[in-house]
Amino acid sequence: MQIIAPTSWSENASLHPDASIALSNNFADKHLLILADSKEELDGSFDYPQYVDFVESNLFSELTDASVSKHVQLTIDGRLSTQFTMQGKVDGQSISYLVTVTESPTHFYQIMCLTQTRKFDRLHDEFKQITASFHEMPAPATRK
Repeated sequence: MQIIAPTSWSENASLHPDASIALSNNFADKHLLILADSKEELDGSFDYPQYVDFVESNLFSELTDASVSKHVQLTIDGRLSTQFTMQGKVDGQSISYLVTVTESPTHFYQIMCLTQTRKFDRLHDEFKQITASFHEMPAPATRK
């Protein structure tokens, strides 16, 4: 998979241990992570709407004083996707997320951009632009 972010962002492996892509601009306190779940490994236990609910519930449970916006349907990488914002507190600090969930024939993806709530409105358009650049790369061909 790939995503396009400004050159001021750099890899940040410490952001989340399971992230396929993790980027940050620590100076501006803005972060992005992409989590990929193989449908094969999930054994068909989720359809797309259930996976969206799972993502929302999982993040909601990690926050205190959490609130979530209405879900918006959009197209990312040519696929129907779901986007919402969530706000809450982590260790007493107010954090806001732009969460986008999309799927491919083989994977579900969570694209999360986050920052301090007081900075979120100013960064929202940048987060949406970066998220919109998400692209699942074709699997490399295997040699026989």
